[in-house]
Parts: sequence; C-alpha cells; structure tokens
Amino acid sequence: MDIRHLRYFLALAEELHFGRAAERAHIEQSPLSRAISQLEDELGVPLFIRSRQGTTLTPAGEALREPAREILTAIEQARRKVAAVGGLPAVLRIGLSDGLVQPRLSVLFRRWQEQSAVRLDIRELPSGGQEAALRTEQLDIGLSFGVPPSEHLLAEPVWRDPLVAAVPRDHALAQVPALALDAIASLPLILCHPRYKPGWYAQVDALLQAAGIAPASIDLVESLAGMIVKVGAGCGLGFIDSAHAQTLSRPDVAMVPLADVAAQVMTYALRKAGRQDDLTETMAQFLALACRIA
Repeated sequence: MDIRHLRYFLALAEELHFGRAAERAHIEQSPLSRAISQLEDELGVPLFIRSRQGTTLTPAGEALREPAREILTAIEQARRKVAAVGGLPAVLRIGLSDGLVQPRLSVLFRRWQEQSAVRLDIRELPSGGQEAALRTEQLDIGLSFGVPPSEHLLAEPVWRDPLVAAVPRDHALAQVPALALDAIASLPLILCHPRYKPGWYAQVDALLQAAGIAPASIDLVESLAGMIVKVGAGCGLGFIDSAHAQTLSRPDVAMVPLADVAAQVMTYALRKAGRQDDLTETMAQFLALACRIA
C-alpha cells in the first residue's frame, strides 16, 4: 500500500471534497482522483461514493480512516527516532494557518533561532490540513485563530489583539474615533468563511451574538486579504485584528477601533493531545517563549 496514497485518502476522507483535498495535498485534482482509484483497485472495494450531491465515505472508507491515520503517525514517529539515533539535529515543525502574518511571528521565530539549537521548519497550510498534520505528527505545533473543539488537540492561547473595523475610507463611519458594535447592525458585513477560517469566524460570530447583533447581510470570503479587497471596493464592513491591520493596511480602507474593550481576537497554539516524546520539552519551551512575546 503506497504511503502517498494513504495521505491522499486521509485528506479526501476529512475534506469530502476533491478540490479542497487536492489543495491540502498540494496536487491537482486529476492525480488525486487517480491515486484514490488506484487505492480502491488495490483494496478491491470502493472507498468513496461520488455523486452530484457530493463525496461521502463508504463503510469500507470509514473502516480505513483511523488505521490510515495510525499508519501515518507511526511513520512520523519512526522518522524522528531514526533521525535521533543517526545524530541528526532536532527540528521543530511549526504550521501556520488562517493566513497568519502577524508581526509577532517574525519576532518569535527570530528569538527562537537566537537562543535554541533546534531548527524551525515553518509551513503554511489550511486549517483542516493543520489539524490533520498535528494528529499524524507531521507538525509539532500549529498557530492559528483556533479550530472547533476537539478531544484530539490542545489549544493554548498565546496572545490576543484588539479587533478593529475595516471600513471604506469614504464611509461616514471611517471618521469616528471608535465604533460601537450596534452601529453596524444594519450594515452589510464581510466575514471569513468558517470552512476556511473556522477559528476566526467562531470568535467574531461569538462577539456579534454576545452583543445581540444580527447583521443585515453577510458576505463570506476565504481570507482576511480578500475581506480587505471587498471592503476597499465598498461592498461592506469587515473585522480584523490590529496585528493584521498593520500588515494589510491600504489607503482606501480605514481601520477604526471598536468601543467595546472586550472585542478582541485570540491566537492559539495547537498541539496533539497526549503526545509525549523527545520533542515534548522543546515544544513547551517554544510555547513559553511565544507567551512572553505576547
């Protein structure tokens, strides 16, 4: 059984969408489809049902999902053991999701490299891919705005930032010193889609619900950058943390503080629950440094 095929199978089993699974596996849809067909031919049973309504797992596919995850995890564990016995330097693999480009990240990575002999391997990947990579130990730590509650992952807050409103520069609200949440109740909002930014959406949605706000309309986008583009085009208002506001600043978009001091967004460090190995102490040191930088 080809290990690469198992990786593709697990991506599709978790995404149940060929496009998203191909994006996560960093291949085109055609080779992904061929690999799944080859795996099904080898096993002699269909693993997925493909229909106009979407892609679903067959009972055989359900039966393969957990063993596939265990096999991929065992491979990563063996790789680390062999590298340690062979005297190779330790590497800490960090995953970035949700389009994180906060300036603190550069400070964190630089300081780590200045004080630790453990090299960082920094990768960018979608939120779903980050969760899967943590569970199979292809990643050691993930940084994101969070994922849905899971018994398989530990989510530890590392820093929080004030949330600001992204407003078209020529909008009347761009001139106010601070924006009350209830001032936007009747305005169209542009939010990040929960499929692509689950942690971000959950935090912003919880804030709106706590304030009793039901927006007049919501336009969902894939990224913070996409949100800023639509705000600049006058399609609505958005929310962004103050750290990303620095990096995504544009002359046609005003970043207006929110009057509610509780309007903040948290960045989390994610780890596999129950993982104990030779990198456990290194991961704890990295997280301690991240919290100090906050």
